[in-house]
This record gives sequence, C-alpha cells and structure tokens, in this order.
Amino acid sequence: MATGPGFQQARAPRVAAVVPVFRPDLDLVEAVAGTRDQVTAVVLVCDEAPAGARTETALEACRDLGATVLRHDRNRGIAAALNTGIAHLRRTLLDAGDLVLTLDQDSVLPRGYVARLTQALHAPGAAGRPRPGLAAPARVEGVTGRHGAREPIQSGLLVRRSVLDDLGGFDEGLFIDGVDTDFVLRARARGWSCVLVPGVGLRHRLGRRVHVRWGRVEVPVTVAADTRYYYLARNLLLLLRRHARREPAWAVRSVAVLVRHLLLTGVLVPGRRRRWLWLAAGLRDGVRGVRGPAPERWSAQVPSDPSR
Repeated sequence: MATGPGFQQARAPRVAAVVPVFRPDLDLVEAVAGTRDQVTAVVLVCDEAPAGARTETALEACRDLGATVLRHDRNRGIAAALNTGIAHLRRTLLDAGDLVLTLDQDSVLPRGYVARLTQALHAPGAAGRPRPGLAAPARVEGVTGRHGAREPIQSGLLVRRSVLDDLGGFDEGLFIDGVDTDFVLRARARGWSCVLVPGVGLRHRLGRRVHVRWGRVEVPVTVAADTRYYYLARNLLLLLRRHARREPAWAVRSVAVLVRHLLLTGVLVPGRRRRWLWLAAGLRDGVRGVRGPAPERWSAQVPSDPSR
C-alpha cells in the first residue's frame, strides 16, 4: 500500500448514537447493549426531571455499559433531546465526515445494522442523483402507513454530521411528532437524499396495537397516547404550510393517511372522545401557528373518562 507524499489513508467514519429518554423501563438497557457493540459511543439525553427511581435504575445500568447520560431540566421534546446529544458529540468526538445514529429508547438494533447502513450510505451512487446524506431501514416492525419505504422515521436513521451541520439540526418547535418528517424533507430540499436499505429491519414500538372490526373485516390499528393526537394534527398543519408547495405528493399522502387513521381510531376504538378533543385542540393551534409543547390549558379541558 502506498504511503508516500501526497497519499492520505482514508479513515473509517465513526458512528455515535443519540437516544432521547423519557420514563424508560429496563428495556432501555437491552436497547443500549445492542447498540453499544455497533457504534463508537452512545449518548442518552434524559427529558424526565426529576427522574423517578425506575428511570435512575435504567440510566445507571446504561452507564455501566459505557453510555454517556445528559439531562434536561424539563421535558423539552424529542427534537431538543436529539440536538443536545448531537451538540455534545460535535464538541467531544465527531468530525464532519462522521455519522450520527438517532434512536428511540425502545428500538433494538439487529446484528450488523449499523454496518449495513454505513455501507449503503458510502456506496457509489448513480450519476445525477442527489448526494446520499441519510440511510434508513426499508422496513420497521410495527410501523405502517406513512412510515413505509417513502418516508423513514427518526428511530434508526443514520445521518452524516455534515447534513446536520447543513440543516442546523432538528426543529425543536415541533416538540415530538413530525420531527423526522420535517428533517427528511428539509434535507431533500437542500439536495441530500435518503438511502433506504433493503433487507434491513428495525424492531420498534409505536403506540398500542389493537385490532378493530369493520363489518367482517378485521383491521390492525396502532393507537397513540391521547395527547399525541394534538401533535399529529397541529404539526401536520405546520409541516403542510412549510413543505406542501414543494412536496405535493407527500402532502396528499400524509393527509390521506391521517384521515384514514382518524376514521379508524376515532370511530371504532374506545376512548375516542378524548382523542377527538385533543385532535381539535391541535387543529386550532396548527391554524394559529403554535409551536412547542401542548399548552397546559388543553389538559384541563379534556375529560379524564376514556370510555367514549
């Protein structure tokens, strides 16, 4: 191998994982253990303040595995947690050519996951295609609809640090839902593409899985926590305002998928009254352009009886 003047040996990119944490159980330890063997570093950002005993037990076990634990003084949302972890890695570890893996606390990586995505991200691309800046699995267990092959989710997303520098990180005003969608669409607008890696899957929980009947047809539906319907509605309106003109196909598809989901969960799944009230609050705030966490006044206006 040549080592003379002018030759610079290529360095394999470092990969570091950032995991937002909020009221975890001990499954977090399993997720960190499966991730730690595949990356250079794992950074957990805890949004639970003050943290309960179960959270502290899980975090201490993760420290024993070599993870770094950062904390927020309040729940600032998943986007802020990601940005805090990434900022820490910029200061301490990662160069512009390195990679960041963003994960949810309940996502478990299969063997070889990071290597497969890294290889796909650095594979030679076809001439004229957008530069690859992100990589994601083509399949995520337990995630359907808008999170199929056309639109990756945040958990399991591998991102070049240079993309994060270019975009300025994740939008903290969205707080939770739509953070991944906004990031991918902004990256696409800046000329970056996302490589979807076939044959790679990710285990991930997203809400509560139920089966509902429509006549003789049984349909599986994922039901989110009631408050998430506020963010689903509000943030979709915010994202449509930001991206619909440039991404009309995405806009039509996203509205259609949400309407279908609401018809199923809002008609056939018990607890629908609370979901509709949170949805209405989200639509009102989306029209007004409200950002950040849901205003506390909405919690007082939604009844606690989940039976209707």
